[in-house]
Amino acid sequence: MALVFGLDIGIASIGWAAIDDTQEITPLLGLGSRIFVAAEVPKTGESLAKPRREARGMRRRIRRRAHRMARIRRLFYRVGLINDVVPEVLSDITADDLTPWLLRADGLDRQLNQRDWARVLLHIAKHRGFKSNRKSEASDKEGGKLLQGVTGNAKLLHDKNYRTIGEMVWKDEKFAEHKRNKGGDYSHTVARDDLLLEIKTLFQAQRKLGNTFAQADFEEDYTKIFASQRPVDDGEIADMVGFCTFEPDEKRAAKATYSAERFVLLSRLNNLMLIEAGERRVLDAAQRKTIETMAYKLTKVKYSQIRTALDLSASVRFNLVQYNSGEIDKSEDSAFAELKAYHKLKKVITDSCGELVWGNLTNQPDKLDAIATALTWYKSDDKIREVLAPEQIEPALLDAVLAESFDKAVALSLKALRNINPFLAQGLRYDEACTAAGYDHSAPTEAQPQQFLPYIPTDEVRNPVVLRALTQARKVINAMIRRYGSPTQINIELSRELSQPYSERKDIEGKQKEFQAEKERTVKQFNDTFGRDPRGDEFTKFRLWREYNYCAYSGTYLDPARLLEEGYAEIDHILPYSRSMDDSLNNKVLCTSKANRDKGNKTPYEYLNGASASPQWHDYKIRIETHKAFRQAKRNRLLRVDFDEKAEQEFRERNLNDTRYIARFLQEFLKLNLQFAPSENKIKVQTRNGAVTSFLRAHWGLLKVRADGDLHHALDAAVVACTTQGFVKRVSDYSRRKELWASDKKVGDNTRNLEITDTDTGEITATNYQKKDGRDFPLPWENFRADVKDALTEIFVSRAPTRKATGGVHDEKIRSTKRMTGEKPVTTSKTKLQDLSLASLENIPEKETRNANLYEALKKRIETGGKEPFAKPFYLGKNGEESDDAFGRLIKGVKLERTTKTGVLVRGGLADNGEMLRVDVFTKTGRFYLVPIYLADRVSGVLPNKAIRAATLEQDWPEIDETYQFAFSLCNNDLILIADKKGEDNSFLRGYFKRAHRGTGNINIEGHDRSWKKEGVGVQNIGTFKKLQVDVLGNVFEVKQEPRHGLAESAD
Repeated sequence: MALVFGLDIGIASIGWAAIDDTQEITPLLGLGSRIFVAAEVPKTGESLAKPRREARGMRRRIRRRAHRMARIRRLFYRVGLINDVVPEVLSDITADDLTPWLLRADGLDRQLNQRDWARVLLHIAKHRGFKSNRKSEASDKEGGKLLQGVTGNAKLLHDKNYRTIGEMVWKDEKFAEHKRNKGGDYSHTVARDDLLLEIKTLFQAQRKLGNTFAQADFEEDYTKIFASQRPVDDGEIADMVGFCTFEPDEKRAAKATYSAERFVLLSRLNNLMLIEAGERRVLDAAQRKTIETMAYKLTKVKYSQIRTALDLSASVRFNLVQYNSGEIDKSEDSAFAELKAYHKLKKVITDSCGELVWGNLTNQPDKLDAIATALTWYKSDDKIREVLAPEQIEPALLDAVLAESFDKAVALSLKALRNINPFLAQGLRYDEACTAAGYDHSAPTEAQPQQFLPYIPTDEVRNPVVLRALTQARKVINAMIRRYGSPTQINIELSRELSQPYSERKDIEGKQKEFQAEKERTVKQFNDTFGRDPRGDEFTKFRLWREYNYCAYSGTYLDPARLLEEGYAEIDHILPYSRSMDDSLNNKVLCTSKANRDKGNKTPYEYLNGASASPQWHDYKIRIETHKAFRQAKRNRLLRVDFDEKAEQEFRERNLNDTRYIARFLQEFLKLNLQFAPSENKIKVQTRNGAVTSFLRAHWGLLKVRADGDLHHALDAAVVACTTQGFVKRVSDYSRRKELWASDKKVGDNTRNLEITDTDTGEITATNYQKKDGRDFPLPWENFRADVKDALTEIFVSRAPTRKATGGVHDEKIRSTKRMTGEKPVTTSKTKLQDLSLASLENIPEKETRNANLYEALKKRIETGGKEPFAKPFYLGKNGEESDDAFGRLIKGVKLERTTKTGVLVRGGLADNGEMLRVDVFTKTGRFYLVPIYLADRVSGVLPNKAIRAATLEQDWPEIDETYQFAFSLCNNDLILIADKKGEDNSFLRGYFKRAHRGTGNINIEGHDRSWKKEGVGVQNIGTFKKLQVDVLGNVFEVKQEPRHGLAESAD
């Protein structure tokens, strides 16, 4: 075996272990845990790039609007409407000035002076309405809301005979409360085309009324600037599409294309099997054609519909269905096939152009592919028309398909799909179809193995959570190679959550909580029955008894009072573990000890002589088929007929190895790019199923206690490292000998034959098994358990420091500084009533005087309003109490005040600082001083030099000068060592720096394995304050000397 690496990879952790069986003292060379921050927003699972993307989009819109307004003002200056490019006369608004909305309405009937006319035109240009670039936006959630507002206002404009948008907004009661959209409400959205019509109408009216600044050429220039817009679509999405797996010069196909959807359908048809009495069979050509026809006829094909169409008997099950206990109809209500894009196009085309047009189009799959491709890669209707022009599509048909929009791509190009699909249609498996089409689906790439693993290709791993986890795994592997040398083999376990989106992980978390609650109820029932908590496998035994009160094989009733009696009832693997490596609950039943011994390492079908249609098998089959509590997966195992060597191998492979896409990708990436040490072992990389490591860990008595911090990742890695093919065979052989040994035990006697013959191989197996009476489960080496436990105590968990220099410079909320005076300066900001709580309500200014009535009314609403006290509007009556009707004053939000000592000045207000980049630590006369550095400082370019002084305004903090000496910089998750001035052993504290509190100058520290946390630790008067460095494998070094970095540099 020689050198083997084991890795346990999660979304925010890497456990690692290295073993070498050539070592004399212990094969365990080392193990550890590497922890990092998952690449997602913790509470929502959203992309970390989303806030940056949204902020960038907002800045772009503001920049473009400012550019448009500047062009408008320059036009005004050129035609003489204003005397300055930046006219103060337009920005200095007084109480006597009319609102632009009124001026827009008045401008239809009276001549406006130069200033008012300029104000009207600027007002229109600033908010120029909604313009849809795609008809498909109507089906988009946000776009749909906007279009509903546009449609509603266009109808209002027409129905009430308003001449312009300005007149409608000024006069209609709908806009009396507010003119613009507010808080996610898009009902006040107007169409850009209606604003263009208003511009035309106003210019015509002003020309008639004698306004000399309403000439036609001025109108034309103004309208051109107003309507100008950058091209929405330049094909950048199409340029980003990757290349085909088999045709390297061809781009990948859009997922919505006819060829891609047909590829998926045919692949699923060829993977679908019918299971009856445990025997599996593939669909014949007629059955495949029947389902294929259904898929193109129905928007969704359910398994229940397939059952009816194929006239299957009630005992037949589908291999692709996850059956729930006693809910066959519900389980088969799920979809087998759903050609979403095909049926969306079918609907819009038949609705607009008729079934004949659609029928003709289905005979032109290449044209269908072209349409779906254009609707996927391009955003604007104009660009789609341009791209589809060579296809010579009828105008009515083209208009119809513009109502749809698609996304995503598949791994293959249209060329490859069209070559492979005909062979899939013949019923060939994917690999067989590829071969028939001239492709080798398992062909190696041109990658050259290297001593150290290269970067993970970002074009192949687009999920940021997975990419970060694999990137960290790469760092760990390379560090292990530097320390231990090149491995002969790498075993990997990928956490189930790694390949799942946030929503699915939350669903699993909910189900785990449900299971935990059910487990607690079962434990309570066990306690009520037996007067104590369950030990060992007693919980599983009791759970299986609740599922079925009888011996699974003989049908004998099992007395619950005797369940714990030795030799009465035992847990049995339905498909012997030695042959299936399946330790799941779906492969376990309760049976009498005699039945367990008699069954040995046979399947129920073999044990009960099902091949000869024995009465025992007949009775057993009826019992199993009629018992509704069994999950379908368990029933399939109980009734399985075909379990020959090929079936065994498939089952073992499935239960031993992880076959998810990300596991296959990582396995292939390691095999192709990493140079392994020479060995006889042909399998260099194995991705193990978590169930195997769980089974081994339990039998080795290595408890996985998550409450112990992050050490369990290393424990899992140690177990994974041991799951080599050789050791798995040892476990399988052990299980086989145990099953044979149990079957040879004489009834009513504790003696066993000295030699037991394996009926399949003729091998005498008892002697080896009986060395210790068959009770010892195989260990990787003699002192394995003790070695692992000892090694766990020596681990120092490595954490990836957070040294990013990007993010929000300041908080989005800008607070008023009008009251920021005196010793306790306060700022105020408006808070929505929906965000108000009893605690925050105490921050209303003058709540005991001027705002006393408002304070009491809001407090009463919160106390009596339930979970959503402000779900209905809040009105304050003239008497100072809440009003029951709309005659009072509508209150939507209140101002709250807060003591504020620092922040970022923004547009005359103050916003809270953004994220703290780092803390610079200085020393002077034996004391330590902290200088916080924020993103705002990086933007300003001025390196701060004021050290925190508790309970003091920042302006009064001490200035760092040449009398201070720089020590080091700290970022989140940097390792530090502190101790008091006495320097006693128990005063030393080594942990990860989490944050500094600018109000107190204290810091928070967390233990390396998260087993402890210290908050509010003062540092100014401590005796020792050092920065340490931790490498990827957890080795700790002291940072001897570190220069102070500038704002553009990393504090690495």
